[in-house]
Amino acid sequence: MRCAISGEEATEPVISSKSGHIFEKKLVVNYISTSGRDPINDEPLTVDDLIPINSELSSITPAKPPTFNSIPSLLSTFQNEWDSLALEVFTLRKQLFKAREELSAALYHHDAAVRVAAKAIKERDEAKQSLQDLSVAIGKAEPLPTNNQTTSNETETTIPYAEELEQAREQLFQIHKSQKPTLPLTPDQEVSIEFGGKHFQPFKSIQKVHIDLESKTILMASDTNRISLCNFEDPSNPQESKLDWKKKGIHSLGLIKHNGKPTPVIGHMHQLITDRNEIIQEVRPDSSISKIVTHPKLSEYFITTEANGKWFLNKENQNVFQSPNDLENTSSSLHVDGILLAVASPDGIRLFNIIDGSENLKLDYPNASNIKFAMNGYWLLASSGNSLDVFDLRKNQIAHSIVLDHKIVDFAIDPSSSVIITYDDSHTLFLHRYIKKGKQWVDKVFEKHVTEVKKPLKTIDSWSAAEDQSFKDDGIVTFKAVAENSLILDFQLKYN
Repeated sequence: MRCAISGEEATEPVISSKSGHIFEKKLVVNYISTSGRDPINDEPLTVDDLIPINSELSSITPAKPPTFNSIPSLLSTFQNEWDSLALEVFTLRKQLFKAREELSAALYHHDAAVRVAAKAIKERDEAKQSLQDLSVAIGKAEPLPTNNQTTSNETETTIPYAEELEQAREQLFQIHKSQKPTLPLTPDQEVSIEFGGKHFQPFKSIQKVHIDLESKTILMASDTNRISLCNFEDPSNPQESKLDWKKKGIHSLGLIKHNGKPTPVIGHMHQLITDRNEIIQEVRPDSSISKIVTHPKLSEYFITTEANGKWFLNKENQNVFQSPNDLENTSSSLHVDGILLAVASPDGIRLFNIIDGSENLKLDYPNASNIKFAMNGYWLLASSGNSLDVFDLRKNQIAHSIVLDHKIVDFAIDPSSSVIITYDDSHTLFLHRYIKKGKQWVDKVFEKHVTEVKKPLKTIDSWSAAEDQSFKDDGIVTFKAVAENSLILDFQLKYN
């Protein structure tokens, strides 16, 4: 019978009533005197709990050789030391085993944490690199071959303003890179749309509307050719005023920086005119100005598009560049970097560099009724009929398609590019989600029939920006909608 402590044959074996193991009595008594516990399972143990075991050896022990009778007392001391050493080694073995278990658990948790962190860093770096590559490609890419290449003389004329626009592009890129707009929303959490309130109703019916997020302003033109300006710069005290305008033939509205201050402008037939009747631009008499798009940083720069022809880059009241080709267009949108202009036409969507007019990309998407860039920098959203498609410009392909039962009137996307709101002609708002974890799309997670106004909505757009304090602190996302009777409505995301 071997001792569980020393591993040697026990000369006076005893068994523990607590663990059932066999020990050399002398060793286990020493252990109990120091710890008071069973050496194996650490349960409380006393000497009385030790049960002697009768040895199978004969009680008649042979006489020891004479040499054993003269062992010096020093050997006895060595034996005692050896016993103490055996106890200490046993204790150390137990401690080592426990330490190994704890270390294994700690290493497992550490390895799991490192893997999660590495994956997150990799995704972040990939997103940053993709955005940077796209921005560089937009700003510096060679023009695609076209039948009407920009001449060297035309390229030279871009020099005075090219540097200014390139610097603004780099500044916008750095701002976008530093911002990490996210919603306080987990993948499994529910999100809905709730009505937030109504504002103004200056007219009975409107023909044109322009929502300007930068200045928190909404411009509306009535069917009787009156124009209203609604300013929400102070949310607690919004202001509404009428412009001194009664001319017929309003085709578009916008807000630009003119003579150093924000100025409403009207696309009146083939002219762009300020609210004080100052002519800013004229296009061909047989055409009209269909849209006015302001640069996201340099508000003195703006783009105007002809309904059946060219697009123009303007600085205040001066035209600095016009596109070389006539191209019928149905919608346009300016990228967040202020350089890339998307123009929808009957045969597809073209992406131009506004500095030299070069065509960087063409998307095979005919008859788009509305297009908008997402704030993430690499999505372009386009609607046609009852479908909304999300293009990934990094791959030049459709990343996702949303199909409704009715025709899409308008749509909006939040600053984090993870929630899309669509409004169709059944008078219904639908909420669609993009979940970055797993890169999953979930369509129609919520729908709301608009009952707050009887007339249909004419447009809806995001009213929140990534730099808004309410968005950064609380994730508040507001959408502004304007009905055909000019009533302004607020809708907000609600996290359940």
